[in-house]
Amino acid sequence: MFFICNIGCRNVCPCSYRIFFPSGLKPICRRFKIRAEKAWQWYKDNPRSANCDDGEIKAGDADRSLDDQDEAMVVAAVYLYALTGKAEYNESVINNYDITQPYDEVYWSMKSGEQGEALMYYVGLSNTDPEVKSNILNKRIDQGSSVEIYFNDDLYLSYMPSWAYWWGSNSTKNRIGISNYDYINYKIDSANHDRYFNHALGIVHYMHGVNPFAMVYLSNMYDYGAEKSLDEIYHSWFKDGTKWDNAVDSIGPAPGYIPGGPNMYDVTSQKVKVGNTVYNANVTDQPTLKKYTELNDGNNPWVYTEPAIYYQSPYIYLLSNFLNIGCDPALNIENVMIEQDTVSITEGYDFKVTATVYPLDYCIKFVGWQIEDTTIASVTTGGKITGKIAGITRIFVQSLADTTIKDTAVLVVLPCERKPFHESPAVIPGIIETEDYDIGCNDSYSDSDATNNGGKYRNDGVDIESCTEGGFNVGWTSEDEWLEYTVLVNKTSDYSILSRVASGSSAPGKFNISFNGKDETLTFDASLAGSTGWQDWKTIYQSGINLDSGEYIMRVYMEGSGYNLNYFRVLEGNISAPETPTELTAIKTNDYLASLSWNDQSDNETAFIVLRKTTGNFSVLKSLPANTTQFIDSSVVINKSYTYAVYAVDSLEIASERSNEVTLQIISGGDKAYFSSTLNIYPNPFDEEFVLEFASDERKNGELSFYDMTGRIIKKIEIEMIQGVNSIKISPGLQKGVYLLKFEQGINYHVKMIVIK
Repeated sequence: MFFICNIGCRNVCPCSYRIFFPSGLKPICRRFKIRAEKAWQWYKDNPRSANCDDGEIKAGDADRSLDDQDEAMVVAAVYLYALTGKAEYNESVINNYDITQPYDEVYWSMKSGEQGEALMYYVGLSNTDPEVKSNILNKRIDQGSSVEIYFNDDLYLSYMPSWAYWWGSNSTKNRIGISNYDYINYKIDSANHDRYFNHALGIVHYMHGVNPFAMVYLSNMYDYGAEKSLDEIYHSWFKDGTKWDNAVDSIGPAPGYIPGGPNMYDVTSQKVKVGNTVYNANVTDQPTLKKYTELNDGNNPWVYTEPAIYYQSPYIYLLSNFLNIGCDPALNIENVMIEQDTVSITEGYDFKVTATVYPLDYCIKFVGWQIEDTTIASVTTGGKITGKIAGITRIFVQSLADTTIKDTAVLVVLPCERKPFHESPAVIPGIIETEDYDIGCNDSYSDSDATNNGGKYRNDGVDIESCTEGGFNVGWTSEDEWLEYTVLVNKTSDYSILSRVASGSSAPGKFNISFNGKDETLTFDASLAGSTGWQDWKTIYQSGINLDSGEYIMRVYMEGSGYNLNYFRVLEGNISAPETPTELTAIKTNDYLASLSWNDQSDNETAFIVLRKTTGNFSVLKSLPANTTQFIDSSVVINKSYTYAVYAVDSLEIASERSNEVTLQIISGGDKAYFSSTLNIYPNPFDEEFVLEFASDERKNGELSFYDMTGRIIKKIEIEMIQGVNSIKISPGLQKGVYLLKFEQGINYHVKMIVIK
């Protein structure tokens, strides 16, 4: 099965990179690129097989013939060459392009659209073999002479021959639209561009409702302006009887799925349902375009309404041709100019160069870029330059239709010199942002891959993402990675370092910080931070490093993985964490309240943090002021167990170790019995006093305890009770606010919430 996945990744991953990279999904795209090259190498290094699907992935038979694999290799080679510029991929295209399906079909890539698209994409690339490009283009022109595919009209202006309405006819129809638009994109047969354009546009209109059913061939598009759209699709998630069964009778399937479409060979039921209309669909009774049904009974209709990526992608590709607003494909390019006479970049870095095409409404996608000396720099089809080594060369932009129309600029790749990120060293004492490591190509950091997986802030391989505390943080840490910072120590002294860390790992590792010329190394254990998520930021610290005044290179070395780093705060002097709270206890106050208490062992905390979990990791339940030693948890439920812990934090957000853990099971009843009789308090809210009304079975004094909402006991009042109905005025003498009132008599109790206005 791994073999099958690699075949697909060789093809899909580079294509996905090309499509999605400009959209801002750069981290994902870079991973596509890396995986594609690995898949290619795996395919080259391992024996080929056409019978290796072991059924591990439940998605139908994934085995592909050796011929299919060879064809997929050509597609992958085109996009890998476009992404990397490596000669290996170009040679693979040159040696194998004529084994693809478009060279065997009568009509250009009606059934193998991804192959035809890849070959035409190769035609538009710079630095490719001119003879191969010419052969592909001529083959494309020869296959474009079919009047049947390109110039016939029908009632819906989206003609496709009747024999093509079989399995996945919507896919075939959209590929015919793409084939028509190829003539515009690649400047072929300009005299008939209007006809090609109108045929392609007619197919888009067909998909959007200009068809026998006046139906948008996408599922559940009513919220997007459709008067009628596909109500049912064949999928187990949306089958008959589910709430996603039919868009008219229920929620309906998810919007935007493309079905297979009409199928003249597989009508298996005499009665066909489309929307609320049921008609006879016998092969002899209906025209080809109406051999379609929407039923989703888990049996026959799947050949019509099954959604699939090979139906979806041709539609999206065709539609994309009509989204380039203001682009007039009928114009011929007159001139193209690079905006800069000289382009300067630093080795290891990227720069997007731009050009202006005249006339101004000419399609910019019809120009290509080329580097004279590809050992110095590389350039993508979109004009993104990457500096490789220091040197001077030239960059060209030229018309794809007429290579004599071009412009040239000098390209200077500067050597990468080591320097602080903000030009001057970070000052100690002070804060050093983790993402502000030195500039210096690969001698200021080491990362396990060349991709910035977070896609933020910098173009290096270090993984940087947006931080919930503001700014950015470094993430995706791996063992043996490191970062370096130029720092300036103002004063010879002892220093402490506070590290801001977060982790969603069950076992985050360690990292250490060292200074050149110093033997001391401070080791930080991220597992001690108590973080419960990748943006749950905690502070850990180490003290006791002596630094002389002067300039240093500070290195942060990852001994292990599984944590994020936000910043380092370096303070003069030694610091210590608050003492750990002790003797945490938890008792059930009633079926809906749990009372916690602990001993405060520290004199420098600014807050106590109460943690709770039922399973898995702790989460923060409450932050309480300093000196608090009690808390009432009013969010418990009956017949559930809760585990609690408490820790203290100081003004630097340094945390103590956690207290002992205590587990409490909330079971109805217990040592004290909840009164069966009713306790009435009125008025509530009140100003100064309220009336407590209670029917007692015995003459026995009761006790009132008033709690604030942190769980601290504020006041206790003893009251005399008589046997029978008691009505007692109570003046608690408390400030305005919300309180919990606990009334106890013997082993019985009541808890009420009161509000003082």
